[in-house]
Amino acid sequence: MTKKSSVLMENKNIRRRYLPKVNDENSQVKSEFSEYTRNIVTWRVTTRLAIMLLFSARLMSARWNIIHDCDEVYNFWEPAHYLLYGNGKQTWEYSPEFALRSYLYILLHVKVMAVWATFGLPKVAVFFFMRAFLACLSTAAETYLFVAVRTRVGARAAHVLLLLLCVSPGMFCASSALLPSSFTMYCLTVATAATLLRHHHVVVAASAVGALLAWPFAALAVLPLCLQALKSERLRAVKLAVFWFALVVVPQILTDKHYYGRWTFSQWNLLMYNVAGGGSELYGTEGMMFYVKNCLLNFNFIFLFASALPAVMWLSWKQFPWHSEVLAALAPLPLWLGAMCLPAHKEERFLYCVYPTMCLAASCSFAALPSALPTRAPANIRARATKALQRVTSLALVLIVLLSVSRILALVHFYNAPIVVFSSMQTLPATGAFSEPSTPQMVCIGSEWFRFPSSFFLPSPNFRLGFLPSEFKGLLPFDFNGTNNGSLELNDLNLEAGGSYIKDPRLCQFVVQQIEKLDYLSLNSPSVALKGVDGRWKAVAEHKFLDASRSPVLTRALYIPFLGEKKNSFHTYAIFQKLQDV
Repeated sequence: MTKKSSVLMENKNIRRRYLPKVNDENSQVKSEFSEYTRNIVTWRVTTRLAIMLLFSARLMSARWNIIHDCDEVYNFWEPAHYLLYGNGKQTWEYSPEFALRSYLYILLHVKVMAVWATFGLPKVAVFFFMRAFLACLSTAAETYLFVAVRTRVGARAAHVLLLLLCVSPGMFCASSALLPSSFTMYCLTVATAATLLRHHHVVVAASAVGALLAWPFAALAVLPLCLQALKSERLRAVKLAVFWFALVVVPQILTDKHYYGRWTFSQWNLLMYNVAGGGSELYGTEGMMFYVKNCLLNFNFIFLFASALPAVMWLSWKQFPWHSEVLAALAPLPLWLGAMCLPAHKEERFLYCVYPTMCLAASCSFAALPSALPTRAPANIRARATKALQRVTSLALVLIVLLSVSRILALVHFYNAPIVVFSSMQTLPATGAFSEPSTPQMVCIGSEWFRFPSSFFLPSPNFRLGFLPSEFKGLLPFDFNGTNNGSLELNDLNLEAGGSYIKDPRLCQFVVQQIEKLDYLSLNSPSVALKGVDGRWKAVAEHKFLDASRSPVLTRALYIPFLGEKKNSFHTYAIFQKLQDV
């Protein structure tokens, strides 16, 4: 017997083992379930089609996704820009005194960027190619999960999962982000699929890479999967864990020694600061409902179906294949959500790693609903209930698609001004401030510092970002002066440091500001005066930006054609160039 034949036989045996046994008492239920499945899932998705759908969705994210968190820019894109082009902004977390971030994680991404940079592509093109690479990683992980669910749970659950992964606003936001939580999401997705398929060596490898290389907090999320692998493999799983620990941690410590100039373990430092030190609360706190609101925005009815899974599981326990691998694959979701609700400091990106698991939980709810119907009810009542359930689930899927697409369009349409405006800098004419290429061109930014999309959007390494004083009184990043050096003003108390600001605002050749009144600004205006800087300025790029404080909740959360433009209020986000003949 060939290896392929033996694998097919094993899959058939496992599926036969876990599919619910049908006796005379529930044969009618099986018939109704089959009819229900045929009515809802009348098409078959091949693996190739799944790859095409997922890759298309992820490429759209790579191209049009906004940057949701300034930590992504200053803690990951900026260090990558420094390693690649020799300049960028350094946060206190990269100061050798604190050493909270791993250079190995950044360096692996920089190696990918360097491939595109060697072709002489503009920096902004390197940015989007890197996002496309992340889209490929996400596609591969999600396809693996789709195949695993189709093999172990069933085609209906796999088809619903594919739909939810493709349209979910949460997956749109997380899949192309250069964040440890997104990278951990890829790893957790692979580990989840491997758990379902009993590929325990893959579970250990993916868990180790996600938790040790990218984000140490994710060790809690992968714990149920590792325990399942330990239960099955025992001593072999322990040996694999030791092997992968050494394979990831040793290069990480050596890399950090090279860049920080001292022996340190950055992941341990990060854990101690956030868990033992409690310093994260300096950057804001949120209430218990923060993640509930976030999940409703990013997952709408997907979150509700995922939340209903315990009830569906209880009602369908004897009829649906809730075997141990499925339970282990679903366990990270409640475990992680419960753990993340405890700290006072909460951020949307903290949930990224379990976004695919949430889609998996919702798809299992959809698939198990027919099995949750009462088995001893009269046949006519069961028939009516089956048809009603079919209509409800079909309507729910339609609503999920509509609400999800509307949310994604709202994010892109209302909040993409920084990426649009900074992308326009690539085509500015070589006049005025551009006439002396040897002189650093200062692009200054004040209160909009947290929306800067990274130095990859500045036309060349000769352009530098400078901070202007604003109402924000916390600690801003400094210019990198070597990886083993850090300004003495960098601190872990979020205390304002004067050295982070540009020394003389008169050096600013460009200024980024958000203007409140839309009719105040026009590209045709000869000149305008700006707050915080002297001289006369001309807008060279502008785009509207939603004023959330003056816009209704519904029309700012969802894109509703015509109504959103009418009800919402907008500012103008613009880049101004200094006029030289003032």
